Amino acid sequence: MKQRRYIKLKEKYFQDNGGLLLQQKLANHGVETTRIFCAEELEKATNNYDDGRVLGKGSYGIVYKGILPKNKTVAIKKSKIGAPTQSEQFVNELVIFLKSTTEMW
Repeated sequence: MKQRRYIKLKEKYFQDNGGLLLQQKLANHGVETTRIFCAEELEKATNNYDDGRVLGKGSYGIVYKGILPKNKTVAIKKSKIGAPTQSEQFVNELVIFLKSTTEMW
């Protein structure tokens, strides 16, 4: 029962923070190189969001340098907790960023 509650809570946070909206927009814009990671993977990649790994701060979140398995370096954007309208703007910002980086490659 605890496990089910935990899973439902994670799904709620995913929806509240624009996770479904992000998936839809990525599909609509044809961005295929993006993967959505679970919280545990992101914490490990950023060394528990260590301040030494901060690459930049923006209106809707903080960007961290993350190191994935096989020493792949990535940028991880962690949204700031806020109003539901901010999650939509955060998602739009990510989609624009992803489109611009995939066009470069």
